[in-house]
Amino acid sequence: VIAAANAPAAPKISLPDHLAAGRNHYMKSCIECHQADGNGVAGTFPPLLGSEWVAGEQKTLLRILLGGLYGPIEVKGITYNGVMPGHSHVSDEELAAIANYVRYSFADKKEDPIMPAEIKALRFEIEARKYTPWTLKDLR
Repeated sequence: VIAAANAPAAPKISLPDHLAAGRNHYMKSCIECHQADGNGVAGTFPPLLGSEWVAGEQKTLLRILLGGLYGPIEVKGITYNGVMPGHSHVSDEELAAIANYVRYSFADKKEDPIMPAEIKALRFEIEARKYTPWTLKDLR
C-alpha cells in the first residue's frame, strides 16, 4: 500500500536514530489504515496507539504482521471486524523495523527490540497456513 500524497506527517516524537527506518516503512505501508498517529480510523481500522495487541506478546504481533488478521478483534474495548492483509512479502529486516517503531511509538516499549531472526523463525507458520490470515481463535 502506498501512502496518499497528502498523508499526515509522522508523529512528532523524539525518535532514536535506529528507529527511523521503521518509521519510514510504517509511513509507506501502514499509514492508510492505522494513520500517522497510530489512532486508526474509527469504526474501521483499529488503533495501534495504546493497543493491548501492540504492547502484548511480541510473537502475536509478529504473526499478525506476517500472516494478517481476519474477523473480529477487540482493541481498547471496541470491536473491529475486518481484514488486515499479511505482509509475508516484506523482508524480515523491514518487518522488524516496523514492529520496533510501532512498539516504541505507540506502546511505550523502549526495551526488548525485535530482531529479524524472530520474524524469520515464524515464517514457517505462515507458509504452513498457506498464507491464510489468522483469526483470534487461531492466535489464542
